[in-house]
Amino acid sequence: HRHLEHERLGTRLGLEQRRVLRSPQALYLWTLLQESNGLPYGFGSIVHLMPAFWRQTPQKLRVLKPGAYEEVLEALVEYLDRRGTVAAPQTVVSRWSTEVDALVSMNVLVADRGKVIFAHQSYLDYLTAERVLREICAGSGTILGWLERDEQSLFRRGQLRQLLALLRDDDPRTYEESLRALLTSDVVRFHLKHLALQMLGQADPPRAGEINLAMDLVGDEKWIDHVVDVVLGGRVTWVRALHARGILSSWLDAG
Repeated sequence: HRHLEHERLGTRLGLEQRRVLRSPQALYLWTLLQESNGLPYGFGSIVHLMPAFWRQTPQKLRVLKPGAYEEVLEALVEYLDRRGTVAAPQTVVSRWSTEVDALVSMNVLVADRGKVIFAHQSYLDYLTAERVLREICAGSGTILGWLERDEQSLFRRGQLRQLLALLRDDDPRTYEESLRALLTSDVVRFHLKHLALQMLGQADPPRAGEINLAMDLVGDEKWIDHVVDVVLGGRVTWVRALHARGILSSWLDAG
């Protein structure tokens, strides 16, 4: 019966949502949320599934066993973020042994050999992004300030991707300002700038500030090839946006 229900719901999904669910982790989250009637309407990425999952998980846990689950997660995420790592000593959360056991039973955490890690990297990515977003909204932090704390290793990519997606939804102006600052900074490593360009290219549809940023970068000799390849190339939404602004015709007139 459950399989038939999932199949019926699957027929209602749009093309973009089906693409999202190609990820095993996204499919897992979608299944959990659908079974508990917590599925967000019109999700377009795993980032849209994560908030619903993290609202629901502590609620489920409290039904099973009351506890300070947000405190555990906050302490763990803060430790991991400050040190730029994915594993913490169990002493970091030793005050909440009962809550840790419950989170392990829910496949949120894994505790082994004196270490605690998240069961899936996307959990840490989202909670880190949410934490930085709160700092940005409170005026006590910026994306650049966050990235400058450590060596900007590859594992920051997933966190930055989720942070930019959340920020674009919550505060478009700050998102555009942060994107510009990130791309023009001398201290941000190129692999993170490349990710930011990918996010810019995925804008659907691109907003006025995003188009302005892309055109400013096109006017910079060191960026033009990257923007054409990563942001504009093969992007129907961008072609339409540039045409609507008269930019394509001006390029054609200029030869």
